[in-house]
Amino acid sequence: MNKTLKLVIFLSLISALSGTALSYVNSLTEPVIEQNAITKENNNLQAIVPNGTFESIDFTDDSGYVETVYKVENTGYIFKCSGLGFNTSSPITFLIAFDNDGNTIGYQVIDQQETNGFGSKIEEEPFIENVMSKTVDQEIDLITGATFSSTAVKNGIDAAKVVFAQVKDGE
Repeated sequence: MNKTLKLVIFLSLISALSGTALSYVNSLTEPVIEQNAITKENNNLQAIVPNGTFESIDFTDDSGYVETVYKVENTGYIFKCSGLGFNTSSPITFLIAFDNDGNTIGYQVIDQQETNGFGSKIEEEPFIENVMSKTVDQEIDLITGATFSSTAVKNGIDAAKVVFAQVKDGE
């Protein structure tokens, strides 16, 4: 019994020390991780609208596809969208941008884990041209063989169009 008690006390001390050390390291790295995420987001926005000035704005999205909306000074809006494609464990995250007249001025996939050669076609030139050639009043064509992935992107773009109409009306 005495040996068991010593083992319990020893393991409790080790656990407490480990927890304290982990908490300390987390407090040191959290600001750096947060700053890196902000820098990455800003770089993605700059890729869509170089030299743009971005302001995150409040919005309502009942669909759940639109995560963030950025107003780009004197240009339009960028929408960060996310939806599930064929790979239901990892969402497709992308940016879609409309100018103030409703023309598509940017599209970029930020993260996707779709099947190479099929779902990954959402990042390839024919689909990018399809998206870029449309306005907020036109429908996006789906990709044959990558229906789940392209549907996720289409649904995100459709949700962004609804939010675009709301924020434009609110101006």
